[in-house]
Amino acid sequence: METVDDPKILNDRDIILKVRLTTTCGSDLHLLGGYIPAMRAGDVLGHEFMGEVVEVGKAALLT
Repeated sequence: METVDDPKILNDRDIILKVRLTTTCGSDLHLLGGYIPAMRAGDVLGHEFMGEVVEVGKAALLT
């Protein structure tokens, strides 16, 4: 784990989401288990997530 800067809206279609829950899925387990050898230091797991939208770019569409 590491500390990083807070996110910023860089593009009109960006959103900033405050992640409330996350989990690993089968794809993550394959990476952790070494079945997909492309895993590198700094890769982020846990792409299954939900959260609260805290900021939106002016062209972001939320449905």
